[in-house]
Amino acid sequence: MFTTEVKVVSKNGETVSKRVFELLSPISRKKYPAVAEHEEFCSLPLQMMCLAAFDASLVYIMRSVAPDEWHGIKMSLVAALHKDKYSRTIEILESPLYMSSDVIFLQEVAAVMVQHLQKHPIIHNGFHVLSPESLDAERDQNSIILLSKSRFLVDDLSSHTSWKGEITSQISALLRDESIVANGDLFVVRCVMKPTISEQLDPFSHRRRHTNYLRCILASFHGDTNGLATIPVVDAIHKHLRLFELDELDLSSSYSVDPPLLLVGMDANTHKTHEEGKRQGVIEFAQHLAGLNLATCWGAGKGKPFMKFLIKEANLNTANLGF
Repeated sequence: MFTTEVKVVSKNGETVSKRVFELLSPISRKKYPAVAEHEEFCSLPLQMMCLAAFDASLVYIMRSVAPDEWHGIKMSLVAALHKDKYSRTIEILESPLYMSSDVIFLQEVAAVMVQHLQKHPIIHNGFHVLSPESLDAERDQNSIILLSKSRFLVDDLSSHTSWKGEITSQISALLRDESIVANGDLFVVRCVMKPTISEQLDPFSHRRRHTNYLRCILASFHGDTNGLATIPVVDAIHKHLRLFELDELDLSSSYSVDPPLLLVGMDANTHKTHEEGKRQGVIEFAQHLAGLNLATCWGAGKGKPFMKFLIKEANLNTANLGF
């Protein structure tokens, strides 16, 4: 841990060498309220001690239960779940099910995985790979978005609209406490959705009356373990959208424009049982979404302990994946 070096991708995209212990980061009390002040202060050495105790316990158990077989099993799991993780993930994404999606929201994505996606010919040809301007290479858990190139405009918008770019910082500024969201967990962008062929040909299409291109706000979010940041983040995104709509009404009173379309894919980390200030319940979260007039792909208030939510206001083929 103190001498072994590993290769990691830095925030500016460069590959650098770091010793393993340098990859650890302090545990924040603001994100995890159950952590005491003295535990936050000594969280780095505590992590090292707990990791050592955990590893020693596992080795002791394995050597007691299967002294001759356990290491071979471990190496096969490492090969399947770690060494081949990137290629396996891309194999899933390039399958017909996901390649036919219009939007794919991904969370907890390593910085190097973003590079793999951008360089992969099939993924690159089919999708815009959108990632935060500042990738988090320390926690190495980033929220990103894949947009179908056949449905969305991202780069060349000059002839259609200036509606583009990352607005994560604008959303974060609306949070009462920005520290509740870890670096890389939230990614919000503006983009433009193209009309479908049928919409272009239909003279009575609702969208054609104003513009052939629909403005969108897309967000990918990974919630904290207890789900306490989920509602504040949803509220901040919703507030940004409503404030924009009010501003636009003042500026465009003489003509009618469609409001931006909101689509959010998230790993909400909601729980079956709600504990105020300690754990976000899934039913309470669904009720909160209903109060904001936001629909989900799971429905609302049905009493099922779903852990992932896809908030949407559009009829698109969408997928949400957490790594």
